Amino acid sequence: MRNRNSKYDAYFHIFDGTAKCLGKDCNYFYKSISSSFPRTCLRAHLERYHKESFQKLRADEDQQQEKPIVRPVRKRVKKEKKSSSNFDSTTENVNNDRNWCSPNDELLLMTEKVEEDDDVNDDIRTEFLSLTVNSLKSIDDSYTLLVFTAHYICASMTPCSRVLAVEPVKGEQTCENVSALLSNVLNEYRVDAFKVHLILREENDDDLKKAIRSTGFDSMQCLTIKLDLCIWEALNIFSINELLEKVKKAIRKIRKSRALSDNFPPLCDDNSIPSIYLKKGAKIRWNNALLIFELINYFLPFLQMNGKT
Repeated sequence: MRNRNSKYDAYFHIFDGTAKCLGKDCNYFYKSISSSFPRTCLRAHLERYHKESFQKLRADEDQQQEKPIVRPVRKRVKKEKKSSSNFDSTTENVNNDRNWCSPNDELLLMTEKVEEDDDVNDDIRTEFLSLTVNSLKSIDDSYTLLVFTAHYICASMTPCSRVLAVEPVKGEQTCENVSALLSNVLNEYRVDAFKVHLILREENDDDLKKAIRSTGFDSMQCLTIKLDLCIWEALNIFSINELLEKVKKAIRKIRKSRALSDNFPPLCDDNSIPSIYLKKGAKIRWNNALLIFELINYFLPFLQMNGKT
């Protein structure tokens, strides 16, 4: 259904759930949109590919801003508690958490949820911000928790992050769930599309990429969590802790033996290793671990001659 009151009618043909760009030699269009579709995505398209049309749109907006616009205050509607499955209890726990935005059918502003904290809408009015999309599954895969977080530099030039929305979904996440929640976040917090620097997603799922792309944004996979898991898994596989204990045991043995202690310091001097590393109780730091392993391998015959390591 066509939105006849949209300020983007002069630049897009919006009809039957699609939005086709009317720009010259531009074949780009949005396939599936609804009433919750963020029109800021259309604005971002004009800014990126049609500079003249975007300047004209901004001029029209400046004229409209001369008249004050009073935003109506929406009252929070209290819903009756449900006593049923684990999914309902999970939803109730999320609603009661003061650090999360309410996952009700109509997404509430965090300023209505957390009255004593700073105004989130004013806090995230920065020049640019990034969004992360995380999905947490239950052990039995009965539900998935979708979380949207904003990352930005605040006025005091310090990095900040805010959880904007969280929504439990029965079963696995779908393209419709992610797209609807992202649209609600952008609309409720009035985040302009051109301010979104980057959207990071934890999974490389095709449905998740399609959902973000349907709102007019591109996304990038964040590998931080997987890299962290790989590092800890590697530590377990290669028994790094056990190897460190062997290194420290070898150093203790060298210190106790006078002959070894007399021979080992010159070797350390030749390899520019400070004598502080031979002191009792000194911790082996990660930035020196590789150097120590290389030296152990280099002096392995010398160590094997004087006992097992």
